[in-house]
Amino acid sequence: MRLINEAPGLDDDAVAQRADELGVRFDNDVIDRILDYPARSPVEDLALIRGWTLSAGKRDRAPVRLEETNMLKGERGLGLYQFTLRRDRYYAEISEVEASGDSCTVPSPAFFAVEDRSYLGVFVNNRLREVSAFDAWLREV
Repeated sequence: MRLINEAPGLDDDAVAQRADELGVRFDNDVIDRILDYPARSPVEDLALIRGWTLSAGKRDRAPVRLEETNMLKGERGLGLYQFTLRRDRYYAEISEVEASGDSCTVPSPAFFAVEDRSYLGVFVNNRLREVSAFDAWLREV
């Protein structure tokens, strides 16, 4: 969490180094939602870490925070947790031209709104190792 919230103020090398030290693997279902587009090539940790607090190039109004945590399964040295992160993120303005391509969309002004997203985290010896989107995991079950 600390790296996610500090990343916009750090230089590229510092973010990349700290992300490498953490050694967390993110599934594509997490990457696509954070960056707001499907990843067509490998995504560097730098883009993903910074993307967690940016929307349409604008920073979130408040730091990302951990809203809830639930242990789903635990064994010796291994834990599976569901956790929810809360953001106060920016939603870009949709113009008339953009809205005309989708019959269900009407033009709207830009705004900030709270967004909760749930994830699954695999912990090995109390260190986060893998993150995937919770709703994608539920669809597979």
